[in-house]
Amino acid sequence: MRIDHRIRRSGENIRHVNTLSDVAALLPPIVVHRSNMTVIDGAHRVRAAHHTGAQWIDAVYFDGDEAQAFLLAVRLNNTHGLPLSAADRMAAAEQALTFYPDWTDYQLAQAIGLSERAIALIRKRALTLAAQSR
Repeated sequence: MRIDHRIRRSGENIRHVNTLSDVAALLPPIVVHRSNMTVIDGAHRVRAAHHTGAQWIDAVYFDGDEAQAFLLAVRLNNTHGLPLSAADRMAAAEQALTFYPDWTDYQLAQAIGLSERAIALIRKRALTLAAQSR
């Protein structure tokens, strides 16, 4: 199993891992993308389990493509545990634009947890950079 580090750019938060270690038995299962055995939700829970010496951790599998797994990871990390930072959500929006270039700003905003205006600015910047690199 490997951890997906694309969502949380700052890496793991040791304080959060320590907090989770105290309640490890009560935590929900991690979510693993079955096709590549990547943890898409629960990296801090995995670290907490290691910290407590646990030999196993409850997991559920996600079956879907890479783009769907990415959006699920963003949604799950936005809705529980340690919330994604604004910078993490902005980076996620940039990545989501590569997966779903035809989505509206509204659709991306709903999926990522940013405003439509923020998505529009990120899209404009991405298009400008793409035009400059040609």
